[in-house]
Amino acid sequence: MRIISCKIYNFGRLSDIEMDFNESVNTIVRENGWGKSTFSAFIRIMLYGFSGERARNDTDNERKRYRPWNHGLYGGSIRISTSRNEYVVKKIFGEKEKDDEIQIINIHTGKMIENIQGSMGKYLLEIDEESYKRTAFITSADTTTGESDDINAKLGNLVDDTKDVNRYEDICRLLQDYLNKMSPVRKTGYLYKMKKEKMSLEKELLAGYEIEKKINDIGENIIRLRKEDRELLNRLESMKQEKINADNNIKSSGYGDIIKIFVLIISAAVCIYLKQYIPGIACLCISFILQIINFNKNKNKDYVSKTEELDNERDAVNERLQKVRADMIYAQTEINELRKELSGIDEVSRRFDDMKKEYEKYFKEYQIAEKTRNYIIKAKENLSSGYVVPVLKSFKKYLKYFDSMNFQIDINMNINFEESGMLRDAAFLSEGYRDIVNICLRMALIDVMYEGEAPFIVMDDVFVHLDDEKIKEAGRFMERLSEKYQLLYFTARKNEWMN
Repeated sequence: MRIISCKIYNFGRLSDIEMDFNESVNTIVRENGWGKSTFSAFIRIMLYGFSGERARNDTDNERKRYRPWNHGLYGGSIRISTSRNEYVVKKIFGEKEKDDEIQIINIHTGKMIENIQGSMGKYLLEIDEESYKRTAFITSADTTTGESDDINAKLGNLVDDTKDVNRYEDICRLLQDYLNKMSPVRKTGYLYKMKKEKMSLEKELLAGYEIEKKINDIGENIIRLRKEDRELLNRLESMKQEKINADNNIKSSGYGDIIKIFVLIISAAVCIYLKQYIPGIACLCISFILQIINFNKNKNKDYVSKTEELDNERDAVNERLQKVRADMIYAQTEINELRKELSGIDEVSRRFDDMKKEYEKYFKEYQIAEKTRNYIIKAKENLSSGYVVPVLKSFKKYLKYFDSMNFQIDINMNINFEESGMLRDAAFLSEGYRDIVNICLRMALIDVMYEGEAPFIVMDDVFVHLDDEKIKEAGRFMERLSEKYQLLYFTARKNEWMN
């Protein structure tokens, strides 16, 4: 496949440019500011259209960036030849994509092609624009390459059935986005937040269980206090009866003393009858007085002692009774307050059960998504391992034109080199070396991707960082490439290897 010619009018800084190309190396040497990068961008845009059309910045929005300052019509045409057909792509660009006028003509039939799905680049090269930028379209600003769905599909010879392969990056991205969104370990993850909320509800439930236990303990204490209350009331009633009995005992004892006094009086009367007046009267008076004194002394003493004892005990019992009843009131108040705290525990329990079920459901889905992603990555690695060997072989073939340094690539197309017995990332290389290994890897990918008809290669000053010695090596490298590929090399400096 090769570009036969280009016509450009009013495209960025370029106006009324017409150029034919040969089948091998085409070097476009122009001074800085002429529009070499614009020319290379024109080729890409004719194949794939403008990039960044939604960007407000004119630099990022290519439609605005390459629009002429006079806002007139701008566009051009490109003629491309393949092994089976020859096409002319004509485009006139408008303010927006819907305003563009596009014609694709099959030169062999003279008919316009209207049923091309997607871009002309995708139709011809079987890769999307991003993959094109990573392979056959190389600029000094970005010589790096890397994976893409279309590159992987081409490497795996799956162009005729690329739905699954072409969706690999999208699927992995969607799965990774889902895993990040649902993550149980990331603070922003839905499962992490659910777990935190579940733990919070669990703490509320545990606190509720403690409150219920406390209510039960206080309830048992109230039962004990009520029992003591009844016992104290019974004791007060018992003391009341004891006092009544004491009063009765004193009264009954008084009747016996009266009888005794009566006997003494009779005795005194007998003495008097026997005319023993003085003894009789003395006996009568003394006995009577002694009995009265002894009666008053002993009986009042017992009565007072018993009464004081009962009164003291009654006061103690009443004091304890007040304390018990105050404790019961306080305990009941505490239970009421605790029940208020416990009023929402049923709702908390329901929410906890729902949250637990929901967490288990989403965590299971998370695990399935994680396993799915791992299986897809494993399947892709198995697929990739099949073409790493031929890519590495071609890669090392091209490296021989520059250096004997030992470089390796992995299934993700990452470049490493060995130094001091350890593998180092190619990012540690100088700019010139990075450009060399990146371009060699691009060409190795293209070799394996296009075993039949090879695409044309656009290079925009990609050797600008090389020293004089490496430039000579680049010349031999370009000669080798031109045996298989048509090369369009844009540069501001002509070198001896250029025609």
